[in-house]
Amino acid sequence: MVLVVDNYGSAANITAAMIRSLGSGAVVLSCSTDPRDVNIRDYSAVILTAGPGNLLYDALGSSLANQHGRIPLLGVCQGMEMIVRQHGGSVVNTGHVLSEDTLSHTGEGLFRGIGQRFRVALRRNHTIDKKNLPQVFETEAYSSDGAVQCLSIASERVYGTGFDPSNYRTEHGIKIFYNFLNLF
Repeated sequence: MVLVVDNYGSAANITAAMIRSLGSGAVVLSCSTDPRDVNIRDYSAVILTAGPGNLLYDALGSSLANQHGRIPLLGVCQGMEMIVRQHGGSVVNTGHVLSEDTLSHTGEGLFRGIGQRFRVALRRNHTIDKKNLPQVFETEAYSSDGAVQCLSIASERVYGTGFDPSNYRTEHGIKIFYNFLNLF
């Protein structure tokens, strides 16, 4: 069973439907859920979804980002930003808006079996500060302008994407979720 944390957006239910289509169960909980009401051992993985909320200040998102390898974690958009902040990194406001771009990646992890370059929908109002990215992270994908679009701490089973795999304009989104669920 996968826990999908809703960050007050439409992505949570779409993400959960995609996870279910891959044969896994999925439960959607609001990011404002009290972490004491969640038994993390009931879940095989966690996905922190995109949305207009701020996971950094919601108890459930922060609690799950600090699991440190106990359960596989995928942070999407703000979820990735929160993971970076929880590990001492920083996020920079860019002032950009939603756009499409072509991603370049390592071909490993989340991108196993996906062609080198593919289209993604990006929310570009924030980006990871590459100069202050903690060494614990491995960068796995970049946008055409060099912005970090995927990172991982493989030893902790933590991944983050700066794009939303559940967005219909992102190619290979279902394959990215499949790869996440089958990494461990």
